[in-house]
Amino acid sequence: MKKHTVRSLAENPNLIRGIFNYCDCWCERCAHTAQCLNFQMQEERAQRRPQPAAAADKADVLDQISAAFEVARELIDEILEREGITLTEADLATAAQAEHRDDERVAKHPCSRAAYAYGDLVEAWFKTSSTAWRAKVREIKQAAKLRLPGRAPSGELAELNDASEVVRYYQHFLYPKIGRALRGRLEGDPCGDASGSAKIALIAMDRSLGAWSRLLAHFPEREAATLPLLIHLEKLRRAVEKTFPKARAFLRPGLDAPAH
Repeated sequence: MKKHTVRSLAENPNLIRGIFNYCDCWCERCAHTAQCLNFQMQEERAQRRPQPAAAADKADVLDQISAAFEVARELIDEILEREGITLTEADLATAAQAEHRDDERVAKHPCSRAAYAYGDLVEAWFKTSSTAWRAKVREIKQAAKLRLPGRAPSGELAELNDASEVVRYYQHFLYPKIGRALRGRLEGDPCGDASGSAKIALIAMDRSLGAWSRLLAHFPEREAATLPLLIHLEKLRRAVEKTFPKARAFLRPGLDAPAH
């Protein structure tokens, strides 16, 4: 994608500025894609490369990422030139060192560690629940075949799949979002980025806990394996709320507050 294309998309007056900074990036479930620059850029790329994403090989993906970084670099260079800012090699080296130190501090934070561990716990749960999962699907399909009274097999199966999809989607979402929030706090949170990032992480945890409750209802025999995971996630949620006390009150543009 070229610079002029990015500018053209960004000039759309219907866009909500910065809406993509504090969302969960789940475009398929979002009602604001027509107002999101990030989504519009994805659509533009898809139109230029009409084949399904699965058809693109690793080299294609890397080329797209490289091209995106190149466009971003060119736009940043233009802004620096316009503002009369000159960055030396020494400036860049100092910034890189500071970023490395922040990365280490963020990775060592208890919230980061707990979020990373949560991803592993989810993976282990699904791995050890594969037999129970197949049995549950067979049982629901059998209920549909026999037309058992008091059962709504299609609804049960849809709920089961939806709960699983929610848990899986947010499984590895928490770690980077909490990390971004922690980084924003280290930088003094000049734009409210820490609170905004922490808020979407909290929303993801709220939705995950709800999904886990539904899964537990379907798999009561897995209670011993599920409850420790729920406790871990609830402790993480409370820790994030304590670390970012203003997060819940943060108003995300277009999502929690009218767009300006």
